[in-house]
Amino acid sequence: MSSFTNQSVKADVFSYKNKSHFSRFLIVYFFTLRKSFSLLWHYKISRKLVSKEKFQDNEEKIYSRLGEECKTLFLNLGGVYIKLGQFLSNMGHVLPEVFISKLYDLQDRIPPHSLEEIKIRFKAETNQDLESVFPSIQTKPLAAASTAQVYKVQLGEENVVVKILYPGIEALVSKDLETVLFVMKRINRYLITYDYKLIHSEIKSIITNEMDLQKEAESLEKMSNYFEEYKDDYVFPKVYKEFSYKGILVTEFI
Repeated sequence: MSSFTNQSVKADVFSYKNKSHFSRFLIVYFFTLRKSFSLLWHYKISRKLVSKEKFQDNEEKIYSRLGEECKTLFLNLGGVYIKLGQFLSNMGHVLPEVFISKLYDLQDRIPPHSLEEIKIRFKAETNQDLESVFPSIQTKPLAAASTAQVYKVQLGEENVVVKILYPGIEALVSKDLETVLFVMKRINRYLITYDYKLIHSEIKSIITNEMDLQKEAESLEKMSNYFEEYKDDYVFPKVYKEFSYKGILVTEFI
């Protein structure tokens, strides 16, 4: 979960999120195809035609540009792709620094969705209006992530944090995971051999767990009970069970 402070992100972020699954698939597939050809040309053809110094200089430019374009694509598509970008940004032991450095913003500078979208999800889960339950809610979230947003609000006299999933995120993630697996298989077959099944499995596990906020509430309560005798050293936020839904989590503000 991350705060968004990067004012340079363009207004067309998330411009692809309402497209059909097939449209999203085509966007990712042809992006991967173009970039694969570019890398193959660089390593198979270009390296035979230019000096070693020129080859290395071109390589740095290619990966720098690829990082920027991947970041833009992942931000536009959201969900799984932001999680994929976060995953790749932590693979400095395998990927060029000039590439992964462009993806660092996906760790803590994710642009927020609109409050109107959050209202839709809240209404679907509770059959109540968000602003009637939390009148103090502000348009700007406390933090934004790949699957949900967090707001600081008041519940009676208490300050609490409410985390709400984006509407339709589960279906979007399910379909996009299929696309990611399809593309990973092709990269493994034609470009570079790697354990794509393991990477896909880890991304799927992480994002699936992030979308079950009831499970997150249960985990917080279990941890709080487990460390009860050490409560002076370990603090876990209180969970408001009356607001525990699969897509909503409300905890005390610490």
